[in-house]
Amino acid sequence: MENRTPTSIFTDQDQAMANAIEQVLLNTRHRLCIWHLEQNAITRFGALKKDKEFKYASNQCLKMCVTEQEFEAKWQAMMQKYELTTHSWSENTNHAIGFRASKATTLTKFNTIFKKTINRWRSIEKYDEFTCSKLIAFTSLPLSGMLKHAAQVFTLSLFRDFEEEFGYSMATTVQMIGRNEECLLYQVALEDKPWSAHQVNYIHESHNVWCTCKNFEASGWLCYHCIRILHLHSVTRIPDKYVSKRWTKFAKTEAWDRLKNQDPTHQYIPWRQTMIRKYYNLILKSQENEETREFMEESFTKQS
Repeated sequence: MENRTPTSIFTDQDQAMANAIEQVLLNTRHRLCIWHLEQNAITRFGALKKDKEFKYASNQCLKMCVTEQEFEAKWQAMMQKYELTTHSWSENTNHAIGFRASKATTLTKFNTIFKKTINRWRSIEKYDEFTCSKLIAFTSLPLSGMLKHAAQVFTLSLFRDFEEEFGYSMATTVQMIGRNEECLLYQVALEDKPWSAHQVNYIHESHNVWCTCKNFEASGWLCYHCIRILHLHSVTRIPDKYVSKRWTKFAKTEAWDRLKNQDPTHQYIPWRQTMIRKYYNLILKSQENEETREFMEESFTKQS
């Protein structure tokens, strides 16, 4: 990460993790994963999960609030209406490595599963890098303008996210609600969902665009509100400032190039890491065979 902290970090609800992030990642926005919050609503609200009005109120809090003040007002209203002010729950452990730890989980077991998971992640990463370099993104939408540009620069997985936003942008209504000498202010909403409306500021000369939904600030790609306004002004390429390098096909190459320019010895780092993984896997495969262990030790002694 070159000593840089992430702009945003998403986790499930865990107080210890929240405390650690607050102390260590001082300039990082800590957010709770909305998927986990939705699952909490399903599994922990009992009979309320069948109440359509409650589900609507909960969804308003999770997805439809633009400002902190708006969220607090709707949240407090919901808590009081359904008498939830004294209700509490604790979040279950949910690990990306695919198993739930308990008090009986040993460090050895955790380490074994974690190593297998890392190998799986690396294998998936290699496959994704290969497909990104060899394949061209396909879409049912006309591959032109900003969508064509996105297919050229973004990874395949990120292109799918951008494609979804682009699709939504085609089903929106736009209304100009204000302007000054350099900035235009629009309101953009899905045709059949007026409550989805957000405000978008646009400066024509610089192609600066920002939205109250703050999707770009949180995720690193433009929301459908901003895409709609850029399309309205005949912008056919994603402005450079809105192409986050971390989501491009060239992110890893550029990172290694920067390191090599800073210190020529860095050019050997990828090779060293690859060889370390290979030898480490060889050691793991050989550790239970005494003859193989002896052979490896003798070979190492001779080379030394």
